[in-house]
Amino acid sequence: MKRFVVTECYGSIPISDDESGALSTLQVDELSNYISMNRLDQNLIRISRKSVVFINYVGFIQLSSCTIEILPKVSSNEPSISRRVLLRMLERTGT
Repeated sequence: MKRFVVTECYGSIPISDDESGALSTLQVDELSNYISMNRLDQNLIRISRKSVVFINYVGFIQLSSCTIEILPKVSSNEPSISRRVLLRMLERTGT
């Protein structure tokens, strides 16, 4: 199973059927369905022909063939620090 880790706003996930580190067009279709089914704000997730960008959206999305971890933008580029910030955010919102 593919695993993607991206930072909101600054990071993007490439879309390509030829690259191993990219979402395939089938995975992008599944992501689009996930967004619609879960009534996520489509303005916060930008899907273009070449990439996917998450804007002001953090969390974890599990699809049938991949997972996408969207970390908050913080001053550190260290994913472990961003994960701790995400967990604190979730703690405070009670989700």
